[in-house]
Amino acid sequence: MAKTHTLGQGGPHYYIEVGAHMKKHLLQADRVAGVYPEALPSGRHWSGSALAEGLEAEPLPEQGAQGQKLRRREVGWYWRPLLLWLSFIYLELLLRAYIYDTAFEPAALLRIALFAGCYAALLALLTGLLPRWANYALVLAIMILITLLFLAQYFYYLYFRTPLLSYSIFHAGQVAEFSDQTFTTVLQHWPQALAMVLPLLVFALLGVRDWPRLPLRRSLVMLLAALLGYFFGVLSLGQSGQTPSSPYNCYYNENNPPPTQEQLGMLTFMRLDTQRLLLGFIPKDVPEAVVVPEEAAEQAPAEELAAEPEAIVYPPNMLDIDFAGLMAAETDPDLQQMHEYFTAQPPTLQNEYTGLYAGCNLILIIAEGFSHYLFDTGMFPTLERLATEGFEFTDFYTPLWNVSTSDGEYTVLTGLLPKSGVWSMTRSADNYLPFTLGNQLNKPGYPALAYHNHNYQYYDRQLSHPNLGYEFKAQGKGLNVTKIWPESDLQMMELSIPEYIENPEFHVYYLTVSGHLEYNFYGNNMAARHRDKVADLPYSEEVQAYIACNLELEYAMDYLLQQLETAGQLDNTVIALCSDHYPYGLSDGALDELAGHQVERTFEVYQNEFILWKQGAEHQVIDTPACSLDVLPTLSNLFGLDYDSRLLMGRDIFSDGQPLVIFNDRSWITDQGRYNAATGQAEGEMDQEYIDAVNQLVNGKFTYSAMILDRDYYRVVLEEPEEKQ
Repeated sequence: MAKTHTLGQGGPHYYIEVGAHMKKHLLQADRVAGVYPEALPSGRHWSGSALAEGLEAEPLPEQGAQGQKLRRREVGWYWRPLLLWLSFIYLELLLRAYIYDTAFEPAALLRIALFAGCYAALLALLTGLLPRWANYALVLAIMILITLLFLAQYFYYLYFRTPLLSYSIFHAGQVAEFSDQTFTTVLQHWPQALAMVLPLLVFALLGVRDWPRLPLRRSLVMLLAALLGYFFGVLSLGQSGQTPSSPYNCYYNENNPPPTQEQLGMLTFMRLDTQRLLLGFIPKDVPEAVVVPEEAAEQAPAEELAAEPEAIVYPPNMLDIDFAGLMAAETDPDLQQMHEYFTAQPPTLQNEYTGLYAGCNLILIIAEGFSHYLFDTGMFPTLERLATEGFEFTDFYTPLWNVSTSDGEYTVLTGLLPKSGVWSMTRSADNYLPFTLGNQLNKPGYPALAYHNHNYQYYDRQLSHPNLGYEFKAQGKGLNVTKIWPESDLQMMELSIPEYIENPEFHVYYLTVSGHLEYNFYGNNMAARHRDKVADLPYSEEVQAYIACNLELEYAMDYLLQQLETAGQLDNTVIALCSDHYPYGLSDGALDELAGHQVERTFEVYQNEFILWKQGAEHQVIDTPACSLDVLPTLSNLFGLDYDSRLLMGRDIFSDGQPLVIFNDRSWITDQGRYNAATGQAEGEMDQEYIDAVNQLVNGKFTYSAMILDRDYYRVVLEEPEEKQ
């Protein structure tokens, strides 16, 4: 039989109805006030079980209004995961609508909802373990963090056209250099930002101050709900990956941020990205070496074959590596797997172009945000001349990777695909990199110099570039360019050329910055500098600003050619130039305007220019597909350098190896056709066996590029010179 106790110390009395079996749960008045502030107003009846579980009692009739107020201020245990789950789904939907064309694809939304349910239940559990005020403070802090993460992903994508990685968050200090541009971007998209903040405002402004501790059995319910959400989320992935960008492959086999975020949601993408950053990543289905079937060539008649001169047999571009001995002695399973993979790779052969430029000077330039569409404006005669004299590449691509400029550099300078989730160039700073042009050309005695007209510490280039074999100079470290934004390519040439022009031989690498976004006349000094030169062009202001800032590169190249000619070095100097990425800082409409047509977004958007020029060279059109990954092996072959083509992911463009252009989402182009990894659609005369083989080949190149970086593999299979150790 229930018994009523009255607790109080001179103030309002609290009435607690306690069953005989609950007497031991009676609390002193001061403990009641300390643990449950304002929870037991005068005139209320509380059962012992309600008191023990922290649940609200039924109010007396005369206290109905006050009881309703109390119920609004306390969030029941079942409302917590629901509020969090709805908030997560809302934010995921917004981000998808802002970024992806497939915002409301049902299967993706189901996967996202299931994983979001897991996270919501887990957070509801974690925010029910502490006292009421601490629980609410924790859930509010979590909502602030998650809201900021969604906002950061959105604005980072607007700026760099790729998801924000955990690694980049940990190195966010460098992004502060672009604070002005970031602020402008936020102002331009404040309605979208406000929409993302709404769930946080719900938590902060609706008086949700009472977030009671969860009793044990409710905590177990939350844990079970989290496990079920995770189980059904994984189940929704399917059991096999039909395409490289399938949900299954994104979760288990491909460390590929854009489709992972699109297929699985931002929260799951960030969970996987952080997990892979901390613990490493090995695909569940490790790719093996594969031979891509070639198109059968028609056999010429016997009499014609007999009349042909005997073909030249060229040796392979490979080093003497004892893979058999390495495999016999290896105990590390990952290294054993790598030995097996690389020994099975067919090397490319030397050819009639091998050593063509041996003994020449080499100037290699990576041009920030450059596009071949600029030639159509008639404003770039020097660059257009370099692109159309000598070798003219008509099907060249500069794919966009996860860390934009840094990964674009890494691809060109190392011949490897960048590893997702990290700054590959920075990670390579302690690795042995024998095939870079700086390290290769240092051997015959070339001075190898590298220049960049922006901050020398950006992306830790002061660490990575000396390891590439260069004496590195940049703003703040030996190159006194004027500190404006962006800095001048022409001034970089004026300051640097006297340092090497009198040498009998040299190799110089330039990374430009004048063509960097943003493309307007108030935040881009190079665009403002040349505004009068583009004022009469029939383009919008955004396109005019893009053209104007790139004129600084045009003038820099014209100055370079003049100085080489004056010094008598022009005839013996090779100039190679490609972009780090397409100008993603242009809006889609502006890019279409510049191109003069609607640019296709899977392949054509990455088509660009590769300049490979030497004074007096015979004009040749190279129409086979090629990309920035092929620059290093192509130049290595032209300069007659010793390298192992099996250990690079690109190919010598002039070799007999099958052309292969690889994109970040695992789409590809060969001389047989092209394949869209996101949709699984193929164009060209390719059967399924061929498509599957190339998919396996592409997967292997990503996987083993990352393993070369992680395991410092070149140091394992090649002997490092003593002076480099």
